[in-house]
Amino acid sequence: MVFLKSSQQYLPKASTNASGVYVSLGSNLSVQNLVPQEIILEALGLMTQNGECVIRCSSLWITKAWPQHCSNPDYTNAVCKIMPMDSDPVALLRRLHWIEAILGRTRDVNNQWANRTLDLDLLDYNGMIKDESDCLNLPHPRLQERDFVLRPLLEIAPDWRDPRTGERGKLLLKRLEKTGKLNGCIKLANPNPRTLAQIAAQL
Repeated sequence: MVFLKSSQQYLPKASTNASGVYVSLGSNLSVQNLVPQEIILEALGLMTQNGECVIRCSSLWITKAWPQHCSNPDYTNAVCKIMPMDSDPVALLRRLHWIEAILGRTRDVNNQWANRTLDLDLLDYNGMIKDESDCLNLPHPRLQERDFVLRPLLEIAPDWRDPRTGERGKLLLKRLEKTGKLNGCIKLANPNPRTLAQIAAQL
């Protein structure tokens, strides 16, 4: 495996154009001597090797596992904006699943809260709305329930809107905050936001 080293393309720079293809990344288990932060970086490297262009990526966020008060390890999360190698969201999803498998992901169909080495979710594909429960749902159907997705997404795309409802992501996050169903996301910052590029340079 080859780590991606420091690159300006990973600076968490906010985009003035919120449309695009967004992928969330999460990990709370180590694999092959890689800790979750390194697994996130490795996944970005494999995306690039597959032909996707990673335009920008959020900071890393440390997130409490769900359900609340469980004993599972904390997650490392991020969201990236990419330019896929083709215009086929299903093919992209298959490539993301391949990366998950390469990095040790095993799926437990009986436990949606199972620990995982890597979770890659396709959040939004250029605003496409698609309902296929056995294959692909766009936008991601549980995006609005996850602060560990909304926070890093809004970090790089503050003007992002839900393609289905047109609601601003910031409104979705505020609504979620009122429910109290949060995962306690903490952005890695000391004292300024640490970019993936900075973290990669330290590996």
